[in-house]
Amino acid sequence: YMEHFHLDFYLREALGLLAGSGKGDDETAPEILGGYFQAVLQGEHLRSRQYRHVQATPENRRAFVRILRQGFGQLAGDADSLAVTVHDFHDMLVPMCSDFPLKLVEEAAEFAEHADGRKHRLLGRRVPFGKELKLGAASAASAPSASSSSSSSDAGLAGQGSDETEPRAPADLMFVL
Repeated sequence: YMEHFHLDFYLREALGLLAGSGKGDDETAPEILGGYFQAVLQGEHLRSRQYRHVQATPENRRAFVRILRQGFGQLAGDADSLAVTVHDFHDMLVPMCSDFPLKLVEEAAEFAEHADGRKHRLLGRRVPFGKELKLGAASAASAPSASSSSSSSDAGLAGQGSDETEPRAPADLMFVL
């Protein structure tokens, strides 16, 4: 059980936090430990932590992605017009995780173009981009005076020559979170 849920990692972290708390602190040991485990449950324990903490457990990795979505979702009011470079994206990660490896961002950028639109969401969006396409196409088809011309950003979402069952990310948007 402890190994499956990586409890040894969290216990070591909690004990290190407890050992690092000064004698002058007003918080008791149960309050410190309770606060830490509450932060773990809420996924807030990774803010401004090193990469080794982020990648230490599957739950930590999921929590870090949630933190990214929360932070970057506010930046992307209109994801269709947002494109960031590898270095821009890495620069946005550094305040959250100062030693986040640039190589991982570069590798993610290589694979982002092949994202599955049925499962992955564009930066700042709640719905997978493939579902947005189908919803948009359905509403456009049902509109009585739908324009016959479509914007280049709408066409880019479907990808060049791809069928609608596997929508592709726009080529200029490098990251799918």
